[in-house]
Amino acid sequence: MNALFKKLLFVFLSCWANIVISQKTHSFSLYGTIDIDSGTMEFSTVANANDYPAHFNFSPVPVIRGKFLIKGYLQEPVKLRLFCMEAGKPIYISEGFYLDSGTQSILCKKEMTGYNRAIPDIHNETMDHYLQSYFSPEWHAVDTVSGYYQRKKLMMNYVKEYAKQYPGSYVSFWEIAEKLEQGYDPALDSGFSYLSPAIKSTYSGRQLKNDIHHLRLTAIGKTFPTVTYFDTSGKRKQISYQSPKAKYTLVDFWFSHCGPCIGQFPDYIKIVNNYKNKGFAMIGISRDTSVADITTWKNVIKEHSLNWVQYRTDNASMKNLRINVFPSNFLLDSKGIIIAMDLDPYQLANFLHENIK
Repeated sequence: MNALFKKLLFVFLSCWANIVISQKTHSFSLYGTIDIDSGTMEFSTVANANDYPAHFNFSPVPVIRGKFLIKGYLQEPVKLRLFCMEAGKPIYISEGFYLDSGTQSILCKKEMTGYNRAIPDIHNETMDHYLQSYFSPEWHAVDTVSGYYQRKKLMMNYVKEYAKQYPGSYVSFWEIAEKLEQGYDPALDSGFSYLSPAIKSTYSGRQLKNDIHHLRLTAIGKTFPTVTYFDTSGKRKQISYQSPKAKYTLVDFWFSHCGPCIGQFPDYIKIVNNYKNKGFAMIGISRDTSVADITTWKNVIKEHSLNWVQYRTDNASMKNLRINVFPSNFLLDSKGIIIAMDLDPYQLANFLHENIK
């Protein structure tokens, strides 16, 4: 065995030992109690699944007489939800909480699986910081704002300022990551820039940086990017968003099983009828990809008599754009520049009334 080989082997074994020690140091055990006799419990993401540490344990574990145990390895704190299934149906979904390394316990109380979710009772260093510092009087003031879009804007700015105040906190990191699921926001981009180099250099930090890079593709002021489209016959299409006929174009992302998406269609039909000859166009883009979903997509178009052009795209394009919330839409000018996003039909109608005569 020559000297170079011995040196390389020593380096490899040293690195491997450090990895093993690191894993042991950052192991976690979560002992849980829930008022459900049986079922399975598993972690659910609050942010892009790719932002979580590689090989994190998302496997379901059994609930036995109201008790469960989830074990794994954790390099840094993460924000999660708990998801309980019984006979293939969700019977419990928690609100987001922070999991840290070490042994900890969590108490869950069965709630409705819809909007009436509660933060489970769990205590660790990161969770205590979250409860004590994040939920400030300012946060509660923002949370009481009745207007959805106004509250959203204020909340994004709150997260930015929180990251500026606590750059080394994983609460700052995961609040940014979670809210980026709603789409690009310059306040969250700024918030990420405030985070410490130590957090940015982690696996999750690098992944989130990549997410922001992709999300910037659909920021206001950007030319809407080219993606892969297929029409209802399955033919691949190229679309130009620059139109001399359309002063404004709404690009609406939806899918065939999205209730809120379909619920907007009656209003959109009226808007298209009122403005299609006055300089407004609309493009529907579905994320449906499976054979069954594509069939349902076509049926929805026919059933609702949608009076604007419809396409579908592929998973690669959706991943590139990082569109994770539906419905999502982008309002473009005649040059294909994004001038607004996520307008509801009422806001769109008001905009067109003011800008198309």
